[in-house]
Amino acid sequence: MRITAPKVFLLLATVMLCLSACSPTSGIFAGGNWQSSGLPHQHIRTLAVDFNNPQDIFAGGSQGKVFSSSDGGQHWAEHRTGLPPTISINTLSFDATGKKLYAATDAGLFVSTDAALHWILVGKAAADQSFNYTALTFDLKAPQTIFAGTASHGVLVSLDGGNTWSSINKGLPPATTINALTFDV
Repeated sequence: MRITAPKVFLLLATVMLCLSACSPTSGIFAGGNWQSSGLPHQHIRTLAVDFNNPQDIFAGGSQGKVFSSSDGGQHWAEHRTGLPPTISINTLSFDATGKKLYAATDAGLFVSTDAALHWILVGKAAADQSFNYTALTFDLKAPQTIFAGTASHGVLVSLDGGNTWSSINKGLPPATTINALTFDV
């Protein structure tokens, strides 16, 4: 893989966003030691940092809950309006514009446009099947393009913000599970 300036910038921007939310003087890494983030007894599977406002952190877990913090992880609020009660939040990810937060779940793909307060199920996947979404990434040059990894159905792509999907599994073994995706700029 060839390392280019945009790739390095994207990696550094991601690291800086995470570090700014967990700086040595505030957040969950206060004082140089890991601190409790105020989410006891939660099985957190994923974190997302709002790159437009790095103090805004979102956490998703296996109990169908999404939590938000607007102060770098010091205080959290639970949000689940529009989410089924018994789902697992596998991945949280912002779209390329940073205005939509997506939740990849075992009951489909959901989107929030109001900082996780309300969730809406995104259009059905290819062949109108419900998939267990496990990973997400976005085309930074085409904000409506979403790539989704699934459990046992490989990779799907949507060119219209998630309303319609098609499979892009040429060359993958059948029933492939995708655990992580990233987009090469």
